[in-house]
Amino acid sequence: MPVIQASEKYFLDVVFLLRSSVRDMNRKNMFHWNTSYPSVDTIREDISTGTLYICKEKGICQGMIVINNSQSEEYQDIKWKTRSENVLIVHRLAVNPIFHGKGIGKKLTEFTIQYGQEKGFSAVRLDVINSNREANHMYLEMGFNKTGSFQFPFQKTQFICYELPIND
Repeated sequence: MPVIQASEKYFLDVVFLLRSSVRDMNRKNMFHWNTSYPSVDTIREDISTGTLYICKEKGICQGMIVINNSQSEEYQDIKWKTRSENVLIVHRLAVNPIFHGKGIGKKLTEFTIQYGQEKGFSAVRLDVINSNREANHMYLEMGFNKTGSFQFPFQKTQFICYELPIND
């Protein structure tokens, strides 16, 4: 299944995927995503800036990821191993709940690593809510280094930061 850059024609597919993901996360007591985040305006901006990628097969958007070089303000206090600021940041990775456990998240992450290598980024960085055990395990299995944690001012939970150097 290829990873493709999302265009406006995939907007409703992505919104459906996100709504399904939010319901699933909320059932698992993860409330960092909700009806207001990620918003439809955020998704439209991700599409218009060309930073949203999807896995779509047999007419179903199975997963999505947003990648760019925009780091959250909370990243400033993290002790990153890579000193360069030429890093690729993962935002809003989601997999349709009916496809959990099928390697979609890993495929999207592998795409990100390859994209970063081709574009000359020095590392891939991301954060994951502490309670998402599957995602935290996946990143460690893929060779990412745990570099710290932070808490958003409007969240009650910790987010774990990961980094993978990709170009020396």
